[in-house]
Amino acid sequence: MGYDWPLVEDAMLSPCQLAEMEYEFRSSHGSRGAVRRLGGTTQPFQRGNADTAGGINVTDAMNVLGGLFLAGSELPCQDAADVNDSGTLELTDAIHLLGYLFLGQAPPAAPFIECGLDATPDALSCVAAEGCEY
Repeated sequence: MGYDWPLVEDAMLSPCQLAEMEYEFRSSHGSRGAVRRLGGTTQPFQRGNADTAGGINVTDAMNVLGGLFLAGSELPCQDAADVNDSGTLELTDAIHLLGYLFLGQAPPAAPFIECGLDATPDALSCVAAEGCEY
């Protein structure tokens, strides 16, 4: 059995709009259908806030590096650590964040100023992001 998925191309949707689309889909198809998201996670987060402690500072860059290079160091929100929104966690994410903090370079990708959802499909997860619950 097929479903008619809402098609949204080249659109920037707010978290509220995404939630509304999900609600409308579930309402029209009952609870039997899965929900396809435009992005990789359903947990709101703030990009760059890798330690999910609130605020963006050098500790977040250190957490990105720890998540990459220290065994057993887990990032609670990989999407927040993906500072450049490339869809993968890389050394460049920590460099990007440090450049923003200390050299006035480009800020992290959206959602940055406020919490939001990742509109870019990727395999990164976000289990928890303190202060970003709806």
